[in-house]
Amino acid sequence: TGVNLDSNQIHAGDLFVALSGEKTHGAAHASQAINKGAAAILTDEVGSNLIPDSITVPVLTITNLCWLAQTNGYRPAC
Repeated sequence: TGVNLDSNQIHAGDLFVALSGEKTHGAAHASQAINKGAAAILTDEVGSNLIPDSITVPVLTITNLCWLAQTNGYRPAC
């Protein structure tokens, strides 16, 4: 029902947006987001390679996700 970049703040039905961060890539927290109820994951090409094959929700990969995030006011470490 919502969109979140923080796996700790995911609510049931949210889209988890996994971007590259200062210390780690958000995709490293995909399992945590799923356990909290994420309905799908949106990530970049690097993130899609980090997500375990065991993930059972849809994983959407966008080539220019970092640029898209930056143009919408987010400051990912891309």
